[in-house]
Amino acid sequence: MGWLKGFQSYSVIAQLSQNGSPKEGINIAFGKPATSSSSKSNHPASYGNDGKQETYWCADDNKTGHWWQVDLKKKYDLAGCQIHWQFGDRIYQYKIEGSPDGKNWSLLTDKDNLEVKQVDQVSFTTRGIQYVKITFKGLGQGNWAGFYEFKVLATE
Repeated sequence: MGWLKGFQSYSVIAQLSQNGSPKEGINIAFGKPATSSSSKSNHPASYGNDGKQETYWCADDNKTGHWWQVDLKKKYDLAGCQIHWQFGDRIYQYKIEGSPDGKNWSLLTDKDNLEVKQVDQVSFTTRGIQYVKITFKGLGQGNWAGFYEFKVLATE
């Protein structure tokens, strides 16, 4: 459970530099309005970016296609995302999209890998994004769409 160390400190978090080494970045998704295609009543979308290790967002069934998104409230230049999965021993296949207006979406990353990890670091560079959405394309056996925390990293 070493990944939980410092979990509640969300103003500054690690992101990957171009050479793959960690550098500091600001989590601009913390506490911003979140919505989802579905959620369990005791695991709403707002739990996906609340900075608490004891809460998480979870879809209301184990089907693929569920999404979660955050409104950053203004446009940012982005450097990537960090996802703290609910289960570190399961497979998550997903895509992350960004939008300046919540209507026109661009693909930021598409993760079809079968890696198993507790925390996913996703690096990309894009400009002028206000909305970020993750959509679950594939789930390992016994898995549901959901996570403890979804962080969005700005370059500013």
